[in-house]
Amino acid sequence: MEEFPVTVHNTSLLSAFLSNLSLPTQLTSLSPSAFPSAPIEPSFLQFDLNPNAHLERLVDAADAVKAEESNLAYHARQHARERTRAEAKRVEEDAQRANQGLPPMTDEEFARMFRLPSEPSRLESMLLLGQLDAQAKSAAVASSAEMVKMYLARPEAQKGLA
Repeated sequence: MEEFPVTVHNTSLLSAFLSNLSLPTQLTSLSPSAFPSAPIEPSFLQFDLNPNAHLERLVDAADAVKAEESNLAYHARQHARERTRAEAKRVEEDAQRANQGLPPMTDEEFARMFRLPSEPSRLESMLLLGQLDAQAKSAAVASSAEMVKMYLARPEAQKGLA
C-alpha cells in the first residue's frame, strides 16, 4: 500500500459560499406545539400525469432507427445490383479474352477494373439503437413513477395515509 498526497482546490464561488456559512449558536428544541395538528392536504398539481413527452421522444427515436434501417437496405440493394453488374461484365470480359486466346481475368485485375461501392458505416445505426434503448428505459422509469403517483392519488390510498 502506498500513500499519495492529495490537494483539493475549491472554486472561488464555492470558497465564498463556505466562508458565509455559520454554525447555529443554539439548538432549538422541537416541541409538538410547533407542528400543526391538522394534516396538510396533498397537492396534486405536482403530479405530472402526462407521459406524452417520453412517448414522443420514444417515437422519434423509433422513426430515426427506421429511417436508418431504410438507408441501409437501400445501400444493400445498390451493392447487390453493382455486384451483379460487375460479375456480368466479368463474364463478358472473360468471353472476349477467351475469343482472343488470352487467359481469363484474375481476381486482382477484376478488383482493379470494377470498384464496388463500400458498405455504409453501421456506427450511426448502432448509436440510434442505443438512443432508442435509452428512451425506452427513460419511459419505463417515468411510467413506473407515474404509476406510484396514480396509486397514491386514489381515494383508498388517501384514507390509509390519514
